[in-house]
Amino acid sequence: MIIQVFRHIEKEFGIKLNPSVIFQASTIEQLAVVISDSQRAGTGSSLVPIQPKGSRPPLFCVADMMGSALVYRHLAKYLDPDQPVYGVESSEEVLHRSIEEMASRYVTELRGKIPDGPFLLFGFSSGGLMAFEIARQLQMKNLDVPFLGILDTSCPARSKGKRKPWEATMVRVFVRNVPYWLYYYLPFWVRHYRGVARNKLERLWSDQTPDVSNETRERLETIIHWLKDYSPQKYPGSLTFYQARAHALFSLPPNRGWKRIVDCLNVQIVPGNHLTVLREPHVRMLAEKLNRELKKVVGDH
Repeated sequence: MIIQVFRHIEKEFGIKLNPSVIFQASTIEQLAVVISDSQRAGTGSSLVPIQPKGSRPPLFCVADMMGSALVYRHLAKYLDPDQPVYGVESSEEVLHRSIEEMASRYVTELRGKIPDGPFLLFGFSSGGLMAFEIARQLQMKNLDVPFLGILDTSCPARSKGKRKPWEATMVRVFVRNVPYWLYYYLPFWVRHYRGVARNKLERLWSDQTPDVSNETRERLETIIHWLKDYSPQKYPGSLTFYQARAHALFSLPPNRGWKRIVDCLNVQIVPGNHLTVLREPHVRMLAEKLNRELKKVVGDH
């Protein structure tokens, strides 16, 4: 619904706003002010205050390259009330820069918020790779990164090896994934395609044409290209890897490969799949585990 509202705003006023603006402008009156001021605004910051209140060091949640910080709205709700949460969003510049270049820019913005740290980082999907690179660059500057958490992010390093899993391995993977796929994925896709069919019928009756965004397609293709080119370097720290319980039928666990490039890997299984792990009701268990880890490291700062 939020995305639809912002599409109407773009069509009516010619102003393209990021849906995460809703965190700061949650009423019609506030949104009207944002629209009025948008032409005078500069490029702005990539940091989005999701829940800025609290005395703890802020947790910076890096959005995936195609999404926005809105994906963390439920997670922030279940974290400790004293835990500030900021989203880190990718801008249109992501199409013209590498992961390393974008991470360097984010490091500058994070240091503008808290110059010397400590830096608590969390990332989902492709945002996990960006969070990893941000943490690596912060450590290269001898800055404190007591917590780095990644949610269901495949490691590019694992696909660069020469050995491929043989048939017996894939059979074991399939057998292991089937129960969770049936429980978590199948109902999701049934609802999804039922909605797709309903939308097609509505467009057919209303004589509307589908909304196809060439910009979105270009962005996705570009991001996929430089994600493949990204080769993560050794990280001299610990990584907490949150792995969704369900995967595609022939998908290997996404935590494979991370152990080779981090000093310490802590894997925690959370309910849901890649599409639902940050949604109700699965996000509550993720928040509980994240709260425990943050409490361990925040207690020392």
